[in-house]
Amino acid sequence: MRPNWGNPTCLQDGPGRINKKLGSATEARLRARVAAELKTTFASHYTAEISLAEALRPEIIRAYCRRATGEKFLILPQQQGLG
Repeated sequence: MRPNWGNPTCLQDGPGRINKKLGSATEARLRARVAAELKTTFASHYTAEISLAEALRPEIIRAYCRRATGEKFLILPQQQGLG
């Protein structure tokens, strides 16, 4: 069954609240599952964390353009480049 996005009952009904149709017990169970799996199912591991300035350096461009399995680069815009 596809969600009807035009129907407001498919959307969250307030800050941090899941649809009232689910009920509080189901909501609590789903929230607990997500919390329990944050460091496993939803975990991300990065080869490197780089600044925007570093992302423009030729040797780093070559590294992240390889797109090797299991290699991801996290770009941190607020981080200062290494020069």
